[in-house]
Amino acid sequence: MNQRDQVSLDILARLKKRANEFFIQIDDVAITHLTFSPEFISAVEAKQAAQQDAERARYFVEQAVQDKKSTIVRAQGEAVSAELIGKAMNPAYLELRRVETAKHIAEILAVSNNLSLIHISEPTRLLSISYAVFCLKKKKKKK
Repeated sequence: MNQRDQVSLDILARLKKRANEFFIQIDDVAITHLTFSPEFISAVEAKQAAQQDAERARYFVEQAVQDKKSTIVRAQGEAVSAELIGKAMNPAYLELRRVETAKHIAEILAVSNNLSLIHISEPTRLLSISYAVFCLKKKKKKK
């Protein structure tokens, strides 16, 4: 039974009791139009708005939890990847990369008459990688 039926039965019972004092018999009551006070309407709207805000907050919390899980999984994957790369970086591989890079720079310098190689930094050791920075610079034209 919904609230409208309950209200209708309650009104019918009260009307029958009151009308019975005047020897009037009431068989049925039909509620055709029901109005509420502005305060009641405001309270209902405020309750609905609060429920929607709570639902929205639950959604944002769930989204944040999922974002956190995603970030953790991504970071774990990157950590495993970095570990595998680190294990693959043995001295022979690093020396091969140095030779390949030097060969590439030499090829560029060989085909270009207006570039020169400039050494920028001293060799440095970072973890298991040793490196130095070089730069290609255009030569000034002689007048």
